[in-house]
Amino acid sequence: MKNKVQNNVGTLSLQYRDKALIEKKHCKSSSNYRSKLDPSKGIENHKYFYAFIFGGIIGTIYEDVLIFFLKGIWELHSGVLWLPFNPLYGFGCLAFVWVLSKFDKWYHKLTYGALLGGGVEYYASMFQEIFTNSTSWDYKDKITNIDGRTTVIFAIGWSIMAYAIYTFVWPLILALLRKIPYGVGAKFTKFFKIFIFIVMIISYAALIRCNLKAQGIEAFTIIGKWLDRFLPLNYVKNFFVNMKFK
Repeated sequence: MKNKVQNNVGTLSLQYRDKALIEKKHCKSSSNYRSKLDPSKGIENHKYFYAFIFGGIIGTIYEDVLIFFLKGIWELHSGVLWLPFNPLYGFGCLAFVWVLSKFDKWYHKLTYGALLGGGVEYYASMFQEIFTNSTSWDYKDKITNIDGRTTVIFAIGWSIMAYAIYTFVWPLILALLRKIPYGVGAKFTKFFKIFIFIVMIISYAALIRCNLKAQGIEAFTIIGKWLDRFLPLNYVKNFFVNMKFK
């Protein structure tokens, strides 16, 4: 009798487990089905990635145009090799749309926009100097500068830009992304993430290697020798025109 009861309990446990697995699979399948019905779903899941991409591209174009009007020369102020893309602007845009979405009041948006813009600029300069022993900007001659990495005036400018991006530009970008069909958007996003990641890894590996070579340190690995051969300093500088090694 005791064995029979145990067998019945075991059978019921297996039945409940199988039922739970079937329900879980059904829910997952239904979720995927709903995602495919909604053209915006695949893009919405990666909206902050696209904030990073659009910010990096738009920021690069903005800086190129600004320098052209100020100096009368056209230069590519990129932050990676080969592409008109600067991750600094990308991370700034990502931070803007993510943090500002948490607040409703306009003055909160302006305040956090200033803190984020100035903070990203400050720490980007600091990490660049630490890892590559170089600088791309120095504001020590500017009024209200903070360690020469950013200034209060620039932070106010970032504040206004952050508010404008979140209020006017970001909704337009989202509306555009929602028009991309789910299947196309999901595949393109996966490819683009891998592509940008590889380009950034190669770019910053080349910068670090250029710094080491400038200090007289010869390459002793296959990767280092490959970088010296195919991505020498004279070539890399074409993409990082503002960069100065110490």
